[in-house]
Order: sequence, then structure tokens, then C-alpha cells
Amino acid sequence: MTERQITVNGRGSLRLAPDQAIVTLAVSATDADYATAVRKVQADAEKVRAALSGIARDMRAMSLRVEPAFETVQEQGISRRRPAGYAATRRIRADFSADPVQLADAVRAVYASGASPALSVEYTVSDADGARRQAAAIAVKDARARAEAIAAAAGVTIGAVRSVTCGAQAAFPAARMLAMRANDTMELAPEEIEFTEDVCVVFDLL
Repeated sequence: MTERQITVNGRGSLRLAPDQAIVTLAVSATDADYATAVRKVQADAEKVRAALSGIARDMRAMSLRVEPAFETVQEQGISRRRPAGYAATRRIRADFSADPVQLADAVRAVYASGASPALSVEYTVSDADGARRQAAAIAVKDARARAEAIAAAAGVTIGAVRSVTCGAQAAFPAARMLAMRANDTMELAPEEIEFTEDVCVVFDLL
């Protein structure tokens, strides 16, 4: 006997205002001497850490990268690259509230420290897993509503759920902002983040 079933896809979307901002700062220094390049970049990193102490929720060093630096020179009308010492880069991550006023204060404090890091800001939702669960619940409700509409048009009734399969998951983060300047903190109020979940639900037909 053929089972009477209907398979329906559902989609759930949830838009939430970010409550957390992750700021990545990168300070760089170059010097003909390897150790001097490292000392310079460490000194600037300490300026950044001191400026953000008491402002950031959390702060940690992420990486230190040192690589050969080169310069382009003209020799007899021909451009050539030659070694120019070493370039050192230290990356630091700092976590903040998504409050734009607090972020603007942090940016000003960094540049007032005398360091000139490149930085980016990424806005997130701290309870991303909870947001995805809410979006999944909305997706299942959407699948049931679709199934009921199709069943009604066909003159039948849906029954119990046989199976639920999760499909694509997506989170569309708020925009990042690069290389902000001390006198131009841009528009720091973030856009909402959208969480999307797809499900495939199989219902019995009565």
C-alpha cells in the first residue's frame, strides 16, 4: 500500500540588531633590522592595548607576522626589487558592545595613543545559536502552513510529521568598515543581521 504523504519546504528568517562588535586592529612597522622591526610593532601594539584597557570587554593578541620587505628602484632605466629590511605586523582583537557611542570613543582613544593601526569592525549577535533555532522554528511553521494550503486545495488533511530535514543555513552579517580615521568614525550604527534557515518536512495525509 502506497503511503499518503506530502513533502514541503519551509523557510524561516529572523532579523536582529547586533549586540556585539568585534574590532580587529593591525599595527605594522618596518626596519632594516629584524629585531628592531619587531620591537617597533610591539611598542605600537602596547599603545593600542593601553588605549583600549577599561573600554573593551575583552582583548587578545591574535598573531605576529614578520616577513622580508622590498622596495622598487630604478637601475639603468629598469625597475628592480631589492630587499629593504623586514615588515612586522601584530594583530589584536577587541570585543565591544555594539553601542556606536562606545565604539566611537574606542576609535578616538586608539588614534590618540599615537598608534596608527588599520582596523575593521564586524557586528555580530552574541547568541547566534539561539537566533538560528528561532529561525528554524519559523521555517517549520512556514512548511506546515504551506502543507495545509496545498492539502486544502486537494481536499485532504495533513496529519503527523514523519520527518524534518534541515537545509541551508545563512547569517548575513552587518557591514565591515575598514581603515577608519580618528576624525572620521563614519556611521557606526550597524544594520540588522538576518538569520535564515531552510527545512524540508514530510507530513502524513489523512
